[in-house]
Amino acid sequence: MYTTVAKRRSRESTSPGAEVTYEAGFPVIFDIDLRQPSAPQIYAALREAILDLRLVPGTPVSENLICQQTVVSRTPVREALIRLAQEELIAIFPQRGSHVAPIRIQKVIEGTFVRESLETSTLRLASECWTDDHLAAAEAIIELQRTHAAAGDHVKFFREDENFHRHFAIVAGIGGVTQIIGDAATHVIRVRRLAHPVPGYMQRAISEHEAVLAGMRKGAVDQAITAMRKHIARVVVTMLANLSERLPDYFEHAASPRDQISEAMLRYLTANN
Repeated sequence: MYTTVAKRRSRESTSPGAEVTYEAGFPVIFDIDLRQPSAPQIYAALREAILDLRLVPGTPVSENLICQQTVVSRTPVREALIRLAQEELIAIFPQRGSHVAPIRIQKVIEGTFVRESLETSTLRLASECWTDDHLAAAEAIIELQRTHAAAGDHVKFFREDENFHRHFAIVAGIGGVTQIIGDAATHVIRVRRLAHPVPGYMQRAISEHEAVLAGMRKGAVDQAITAMRKHIARVVVTMLANLSERLPDYFEHAASPRDQISEAMLRYLTANN
């Protein structure tokens, strides 16, 4: 059983009020500032919990319980759940309630396509203004990944994994593109989070990041892009099939992942692999 904390802040006061603790069947901490619209805050807390797998596919999501924990009315809770349903992260069934939606393989494929297209374009743009300082910063991120991998800390490893990819967008002057990628690749994020505990996954991810930097270090952007494509495509080409077989209840599919990938998409994802 997890403890969920709902912090209520009054509209009149800038200081947090007393904490009210509830026991719940899913681990989400709602820190609701009642001076601000509550629906976006509930949405953000639930979305984060779904993406980092604190709420795994199939987990019931009780509207009543969320209302109790957040001390808000049903309307903002419903707004948050509807928004998550539109992103296909929550499945809502009339008279049956809501639960965390399974990972859709088609969405993983589409998200991987968006991610690969934008990240390789971003990498090429970043190469035009790449400096030794930028290289040093990227290498420092990889060192942090090594530290977290050695400690078996999947949460911190994922954070630095995101920072590594975000680094190129920041260098290119288009840091906001990472939000676009994240919005388009929510199902990809869940697959990546599932993959991190797999033995050898973190070490391989580090090696693939190093391959990207090897190209950037030499000023060989095409080499770096090829390495990035291999790194991103592996989510679909290898990890997706492995994870969907190991955790079938987490995925929504009627056939194997390879069967659901069109020949054209498969050629695109495996090019240069």
